Amino acid sequence: DTHMGILKVENEKMDGLEVEKRDHARSVEGYAGRKGDWEKETMRASELVQMIKGDVANFWKEWNQRLKLLEQRRDKVDEDCLLAAASISYLGGMRPLARETCHKRWLLAMEDAGLWVTEGLTAVDFVCGYPALSTL
Repeated sequence: DTHMGILKVENEKMDGLEVEKRDHARSVEGYAGRKGDWEKETMRASELVQMIKGDVANFWKEWNQRLKLLEQRRDKVDEDCLLAAASISYLGGMRPLARETCHKRWLLAMEDAGLWVTEGLTAVDFVCGYPALSTL
């Protein structure tokens, strides 16, 4: 009787192991079927990461270029203000040709004095706000 009980228990264990073996085989088959999909997804993810890295690098490059432009403008703001104030105060009532001539002479005089203004900036630009930063 005890031998029969032991045999029955061992058979039940074997049945359980058979079920586990089948489940494991199904899992392996399922994994093999999905492996190609996972590889594709991994490749796509890698490509996406590379694109993002490139975008971030470009962002910081553009950011630094814009900072340099702003720094250059900041360094010239006093001179730009001087030229704009002089243009508005003294040239407002003059004819366009006289204004342009005076403006050019003032620019030359400022350069001779070591005062550099933002290239191409007019009094109107200064009063209304600097032109937008060029797109990089």
